[in-house]
Amino acid sequence: MTARVSCRGGFAAPARGPVLTLPLTSPAWVFLVVAAIILVAPLAAEKIRLPGIIGLVVAGLVVGPEVLGLLDRAGTIEQMGGLGLLYLMFLAGLELDLDQFARYRRTALVFGVFTFVFPMGMGTAAGYALGFSTLASILLGSLWASHTLVAYPIIRRFGLTATRSVAATMGATVITDTLALLVLAVVAGSFQTGGGWVVVARLLPGLALLAVATAWALPRATGWFFSGLGQDRTLRFVFVLAAFLGSAALADLVGIEGIVGAFLAGLALNRAVPNTGALMERIEFLGSALLIPIFLISVGMLIDPTVVVDPETLLLAAVFTGVALGAKWLAAWVSGRLFGFGPAEIGTMFSLSGAQAAATLAATVVAFDIGLFGEQVVNAVLIVILATVIVTSWTATRAAARMPVPESRQPRLGEAVVVPVANPESAPHLVRLASAVARADGGVVVPLHVVTDLGSGLGTEHRRLVGEAERWAVTEGAEAKGILRVDASVAAGVVHTVAETGGSLVVLGWLGITRARDLLFGSTIDEMVARVSVPVVVARVAAFPVRRVILALDGGDLTPAGRPDVDLASDLIQRLQRSLGVSVLVVAPPGRAAQAVLGRLGKVDTMTGSDRVRSVGALAGPGDLVVVPGNLDRTAFGSDPAAIVAAAPDASVLVVAG
Repeated sequence: MTARVSCRGGFAAPARGPVLTLPLTSPAWVFLVVAAIILVAPLAAEKIRLPGIIGLVVAGLVVGPEVLGLLDRAGTIEQMGGLGLLYLMFLAGLELDLDQFARYRRTALVFGVFTFVFPMGMGTAAGYALGFSTLASILLGSLWASHTLVAYPIIRRFGLTATRSVAATMGATVITDTLALLVLAVVAGSFQTGGGWVVVARLLPGLALLAVATAWALPRATGWFFSGLGQDRTLRFVFVLAAFLGSAALADLVGIEGIVGAFLAGLALNRAVPNTGALMERIEFLGSALLIPIFLISVGMLIDPTVVVDPETLLLAAVFTGVALGAKWLAAWVSGRLFGFGPAEIGTMFSLSGAQAAATLAATVVAFDIGLFGEQVVNAVLIVILATVIVTSWTATRAAARMPVPESRQPRLGEAVVVPVANPESAPHLVRLASAVARADGGVVVPLHVVTDLGSGLGTEHRRLVGEAERWAVTEGAEAKGILRVDASVAAGVVHTVAETGGSLVVLGWLGITRARDLLFGSTIDEMVARVSVPVVVARVAAFPVRRVILALDGGDLTPAGRPDVDLASDLIQRLQRSLGVSVLVVAPPGRAAQAVLGRLGKVDTMTGSDRVRSVGALAGPGDLVVVPGNLDRTAFGSDPAAIVAAAPDASVLVVAG
């Protein structure tokens, strides 16, 4: 009988019982334990020279229902752990260097096939040898053919995400996990209905729908939202969360594991979320600080220590672990040798592809639910998960430490576009032009205002200009990070900002005329061009948006080796084509000199003109952007570029130099 006490007003309240009961159910206590594990477990593991990931998995085992019983996996931890798994796959797709992936797509394809076929074949053969049925043996093989990027946070911490071995393994993940999950769907459908081809016929439309949604619809919806309603960074963050969860949910809906949808969503948003932008910082923070650690804790809570004393389970686990790790190592070694990778790179490929967790666990649970696997197999699989996570985390740390220093790659043109802003009238057009270039490469715009005289202090006007420049870039759908800088001169401020932010391009404003004083003493533009180590464009933007680009070529060598300025102009125009969908007209002298340029730009209109100033003056009008390759020195601004501005006063003119 429950004791009751009288209260003022006639109410009665039950006497308080024990404050704590196990497992903990109060949100405050549950998340206090989780936060303590996330804080302490990685540090403790690293003290004994183990990766922090292992500390999280072991801590999950200790606080889980099979040891201390502090937390129950069912409910909050299970749901949050599932979200962390989806988030891990989403981050892998979001951070994948698409240029590196495209460069090593052949390696990714070959490794994807090997890392699926070898474990699939060896696992199926092992299943037959252990007395499993045909369908059960095939499904056992598919368990080890998939892999989970558990070691990815270790690789990311070492700064190796852009290396060729990592890029190849990321691409292989899409291939092998998709194939393994398709095998699961076919085997499960065949076991329940006896019609494997019927299951395949059902999956193909679902795959097509998921591909269209992530590769076509999602990037367009993101561009529309970012340039329209999504001006606030919080709204952009929520949109990204909704987009990746929607893709995972759609994958579930069509019968494909949600991790595939999450990874494809990361690829779809890759260009829209720059790795150096504020939005990526928020996305990475949520994953690294909370969701991914909870996923690793939830994996540890699945392990039952009592299964270790069962000899039959141990035998199964030993065979399964040997097949999983041996086949994955064989696939990495064969692929690495085929493409000339070193031992550390092969070790990195094995470390990323050897861990069994996500798809393996999902397939095991499905097989257990439909009666294809027994409880003994499930326990053995959980031992395999723990063993592969420990082994691959350990090898990842050692392989990453021995990896050669990544080659300093040439940044993409729009990776970090620095735009000095000073004139409130011309700055909006300059920032929008820079945003178009940055958007094409998934980069960030860096509006910069340099103050050289502190006599009046850093007033509201200076800060307002930087804030407005950020807003102009965000309105165009780009990521922006404004900087207000105090320096000895504007040129020095630009040079230092480019160095500190990893700038890839500088967009400078220009009046369109050359003053006599600049011809005698030089100008700020001359000083910047002489000191900045990245490409520079000087623009007089009369209006925005741009509806057509006119590339005005002169005579002479137009090959990339002979004219770096022409090569840069072609790169710039390609990005404007992708971002703005503008048409391109090439004005070139008679002859075949312009063929090298035309081959890079694809479908363009051409016009022959021996005098480019006169030709452009007759063609260019409002909405046109005239791109003039040339050397950015004080004599150039006294010749064709200034003459083109005079001949086509309503058009915008942009001068580029390599």
